[in-house]
Amino acid sequence: HQPDQFKAKFGGQALGPWIGKLNNDGERIELRAPDGQLVDRVRYRLGFPWPVVGDTPGYSIELIHPDLDNNDGHNWKASVRGDASNKANRLILRGSQWKYLKGKKEASNPRSAWRKPDHKETGWLSGSTPIGYGENFMKKTLGDMRNSYTSVYFRKKFTVKDAKQIGALQFAIQYDDGFNA
Repeated sequence: HQPDQFKAKFGGQALGPWIGKLNNDGERIELRAPDGQLVDRVRYRLGFPWPVVGDTPGYSIELIHPDLDNNDGHNWKASVRGDASNKANRLILRGSQWKYLKGKKEASNPRSAWRKPDHKETGWLSGSTPIGYGENFMKKTLGDMRNSYTSVYFRKKFTVKDAKQIGALQFAIQYDDGFNA
């Protein structure tokens, strides 16, 4: 909605703001070069596997990565309303500190107690993500995991300033073999 801010930040000319409206039930959008040649096209739809967003608070959807097939709804996410500073709209950033517990035993007694917000993380370790075993990109490598334990429990506290401004949340995680949220 702010072409001047876009130009200041990215150096390119943005067209707009566009005052039209797209159909929430789905529509086909085409991107064309100045000579009229088709650059890209997408047909979005309402409902799974497309992100669930509504009229209020007016969020849209965005492609996760430009190399992904944009006609597959799994490759899109709900965009989060930003502010004029164009700050990242992520609640938890890659590389942030997490609490974790090696799965040598249950995380708590009763078993579900560790999932509660007020659970005391006594004996839990801290590390920057990604945390894991067997990959070169890990910031925190669990070198004792092989032949010792097959599970790791993770906890991360985060704050939402105004829950009314969130139309949808997406939890994305990089994992190998299995994950249970």
